[in-house]
Amino acid sequence: MAALNPPKRVGPCGALKRVWLAALALFLLAGVFAPAPAVGEKPSKIVDETADDGIYIAPARRTQFDSSMFTQVISDARALGITLIIAVPFEAEPTTMAFARRAREAADVDAVIIFGPDGVFATNVSEDLEDNSVRALNAARAQTAPQAQAETFLAEWTTDPVRKRPAVIDQTIRWVVILVAVLLGTAFLEQGVHYLKRLRRRALLRRQQMAP
Repeated sequence: MAALNPPKRVGPCGALKRVWLAALALFLLAGVFAPAPAVGEKPSKIVDETADDGIYIAPARRTQFDSSMFTQVISDARALGITLIIAVPFEAEPTTMAFARRAREAADVDAVIIFGPDGVFATNVSEDLEDNSVRALNAARAQTAPQAQAETFLAEWTTDPVRKRPAVIDQTIRWVVILVAVLLGTAFLEQGVHYLKRLRRRALLRRQQMAP
């Protein structure tokens, strides 16, 4: 019988080559079957999605946000004649504040409220309505619940603050009133003293004239 051919030995280079080919095959399969990554929204998408109710919430963030949280805020803004958009995007590039500005300009509305994926509450308002906007933004960021943040921003933005007069002014006014009262009292006292002196002189003059 002829001897069986012995198995061929695989050298180190051949083994390494097979490992690389297997790794490449796994990588390609992972790329084919992996789920497509979520794509960040463009401002134009926000405009389209908010055309009806003024609210946009990315599908990936609907476990945290619901459109019913903001319907009253949108309604209150419209009652004031303000066009407002509230958006909760999956991504906000390049920053949440910049995205808010881009969305407002694209939608051509009075104001935009953005709940960024980075946890930043951002707003942008038109230039002719910027009064109170910074104060309103700071007041809104002091809140924790998204609904309270949106409500606080709208309320503070559309309401002029009640400016309290500093205590030093009230104190100064009191001192001025007291000083004026003292001056008037002194003036009346001087007039009274002069009047009494005149009466005494007249009385003395009469007595002298009546004396023999």
